[in-house]
Amino acid sequence: MKNELTEMTVNQQLTLDKETDLTLESYTATFLAEKINEVITDVGPEKFSAVVSDHATACASTKQIIANIHKHIIPIRCIMHHINLIITDICKTLFTKEVILKCMKLLKVKISNPMSRRDGQQFVIV
Repeated sequence: MKNELTEMTVNQQLTLDKETDLTLESYTATFLAEKINEVITDVGPEKFSAVVSDHATACASTKQIIANIHKHIIPIRCIMHHINLIITDICKTLFTKEVILKCMKLLKVKISNPMSRRDGQQFVIV
């Protein structure tokens, strides 16, 4: 089974069959679900197992609509989006700003130190 999974992953190709400009459209849950469902239908529902997005209201509703149409497709929140939101909030705190400033000062001292030399992408103390 492990070899089959590896081979399937290695042999996948990504192709773009259709491009549509939707910049002037209203991104309601119904509209998004309709567009996503078109793709799922064109590609084949059996090739999908999940729909991943952030958790904006329209996106959450869209994922639920798709999950109701295709019972085997599960709605998933994007963990990277959550991590990004958390890190953004953390970076807004005074403590974090002070730590980042101190790290930047430390790096400047190390870079300007004549005892340091640049070796590839790393600074090495000689």
